[in-house]
Amino acid sequence: MNTRLSPNECLRGRRLTAWSLMLPIAIAGYIASVYLHGIPTTGNDLYLALAGAAVGLVLGTGCGMATSVFRDKRCLLMSKAGVLAASLWVAGVGSRIAFSLYVQNGGAAEIGRFSVTHQITTGQAWVAVRPQAPMLPCPGVS
Repeated sequence: MNTRLSPNECLRGRRLTAWSLMLPIAIAGYIASVYLHGIPTTGNDLYLALAGAAVGLVLGTGCGMATSVFRDKRCLLMSKAGVLAASLWVAGVGSRIAFSLYVQNGGAAEIGRFSVTHQITTGQAWVAVRPQAPMLPCPGVS
């Protein structure tokens, strides 16, 4: 008897409701309102913020594209993330954690030098560059 599960069977689906779609948007809005106090536009700050937004858009779109939406036996709308969606979510969260740990454990001076070299003029630019989307649950990833 083969009890091994395929990678797609390891990620269970979850019911897709208006609440499950709106909650991540509400969380992202709250996080942005707490941490982001305006969009930085001086020096190259805006370019850094746009680069972070582009990375978040790519990761979020990839996660969405790798998530299947279907109806179950009871005709309830379900979503199930594939291995690619889970991997993209882990990459997004992992990169944020790695960056944070780097800054907190001796990398702040290097980030400061990078900022001066590339004319990033405010600390708010580094807040804006970290896209919130990868921190949110990808539909179907449990």
